[in-house]
Amino acid sequence: MSFRNILCTGISGSGRKELLNNLESMCMETGINVNNVFCDIGDIMEDVARKSDITLKAQTLNCNLNQLARIRYDAFKSIPNVYAGKSYSNVVVGAHATFRYRDSLVAGLTFKDLSVFKPDVVIHVINDMEVIKEKLSAEPQWRGLDFFDIGIWLDEEMHTYRYLVRRRDAYRAFIC
Repeated sequence: MSFRNILCTGISGSGRKELLNNLESMCMETGINVNNVFCDIGDIMEDVARKSDITLKAQTLNCNLNQLARIRYDAFKSIPNVYAGKSYSNVVVGAHATFRYRDSLVAGLTFKDLSVFKPDVVIHVINDMEVIKEKLSAEPQWRGLDFFDIGIWLDEEMHTYRYLVRRRDAYRAFIC
């Protein structure tokens, strides 16, 4: 099995999912590496939880955080199994490095998660705070965040991203 693992991080509202969707569309339209897989770790976590008879709440962070960490780890661990026997050029996974929730920092990724996914490339998506605030204000779970909270979350996510990529020399890192 020969494919590249690409991890794309960014806070909610940063445009991470849109970037992945646009990249996927562009690859399909142009025929460039049409055998790419684009997915979001949250969707895979829902599948893992469902198979384990665990119901994730609408606001996922209201779940038991230890249980959530286990589900996330199992989701990352399942990626090679899901695509086993198939020839893909790249597996591109979107995920949060952190969450800003109830005035605290919550892990979105751990080194344990990365030890099973083993990304070759890590892309971190940032955006203007006004754009992020506008997108988040449409989501009930993020409506209360002000510019101060968004700024803190952006800083925390960037700091975690930099820490993650410095801990492993093999990553190629990009910020967009």
